[in-house]
Amino acid sequence: MTRYTEKKKVNLLDGAQDREGDPVTIRRINGEIPDSWPKMVSLSVGEAEVSQDGTVLYDDGGTVDGHPAIGSIIGGAFTFTIWDGIEESVPYNATVQLNGEPLSLPLKQQITLLRDDPSTCGRQSNKTLKVPGFDPLPRGMKETKNKKGKPILMIGKSFSGTLEDWDFRDRTVIVNNGARVERIANCIFGETLPLGLFGYLDVFTNGVVEVLEWCDFIGPRYFGGADKAIGSARVKGSGVDIKVPEIKVIRRCRFDGLSADGIKAMGSNEAQGQLIEYCYFGPTPYITGAPPGADPHADCITIVAAKNGVKIRQCYMEMRPDRANGPRADIEVFKIVNAVRVVRNKRKDFVVDFVDVSECIFDRARNARSHNMQISGDDKPHFGPVFVRDVWMSHRQNNPDAEYIFPDTTYLAEWSNVRDLDTDKLIPRPV
Repeated sequence: MTRYTEKKKVNLLDGAQDREGDPVTIRRINGEIPDSWPKMVSLSVGEAEVSQDGTVLYDDGGTVDGHPAIGSIIGGAFTFTIWDGIEESVPYNATVQLNGEPLSLPLKQQITLLRDDPSTCGRQSNKTLKVPGFDPLPRGMKETKNKKGKPILMIGKSFSGTLEDWDFRDRTVIVNNGARVERIANCIFGETLPLGLFGYLDVFTNGVVEVLEWCDFIGPRYFGGADKAIGSARVKGSGVDIKVPEIKVIRRCRFDGLSADGIKAMGSNEAQGQLIEYCYFGPTPYITGAPPGADPHADCITIVAAKNGVKIRQCYMEMRPDRANGPRADIEVFKIVNAVRVVRNKRKDFVVDFVDVSECIFDRARNARSHNMQISGDDKPHFGPVFVRDVWMSHRQNNPDAEYIFPDTTYLAEWSNVRDLDTDKLIPRPV
């Protein structure tokens, strides 16, 4: 298995202050004033992109040789000075250290790290979070309310750039028609009180988010959070002419404490489709306080209108109410819960070119009427093939005759190296 490219962003000016309170910037890199910013600095392993505002984006190159096999190595170093417009500091040293793990770590353990190691997904930045109402919103973004009086942050088409290090809890963030957001990263979405919001991040049909990464989508620990964390599958048109909202890449996000869907996948209007990777979906469903028998219908990823297809790779989907730590976590869930659910939008005929699931773990409730995957194809035209490879699935221990997956096998194009999560035995292709 090849390594992915890891890019990490830090800031050289964190904690730097001028006595008179003047703003400070980076002046020299390795003793020289750059002709232009950002300045690319070659290191022994990879390279660093240094900006005048102190931001450093380090790229390790993404190859096996670019990673330490185990332990730590120094990737390189450079010097920099700080400038307040009048005086310049002495040179400081910046050292890049790479922390590695054994390349031979089994794939199953690599995926399990998404659940067990907090550094693998979810918000990582140590910067202070900005809070709407206290910190000014970027141009093109405004706060309003819905018909029920719940706060909404609307991103309009005049917005340009990225959103990083924001605390968006207790607000629904909407990417409006015509808006295009390059990147949303290191933000927290969610709510502090149960069932206060219908969703955390919504994208309208003509809205686009290029990359969503390193974000937390967290509901309250008791009684459960929003009906969905991301998306509402708004669709225009039908057949091959449908248009869907876009979050092109969802990467290294953490979903925990939700009542129903983590992602309501909308796909992409571009040929490669949507990519969901390295995400952890917490021990859902969180029982919402309803009486036994009135249990939630919860899915980690629901694919309802995935134009041009969806790739899901290296995700850990933990459908485990017994691990939910809520007040009703010990009751059985009798309604279907799914790691991945592919269904038809009831109002529209739609296209799904493909669904490709690889290198994932589906850890579902053992004593519940649940599915690892539910594929509802029936007689629906334009429903493309489904590929399942290198996946671990849990079985209901109290019903050994129950299926691992509930597909319309007409659409199941590949089934390879699919194993039982508990026994590691190969699971035969469903008939």
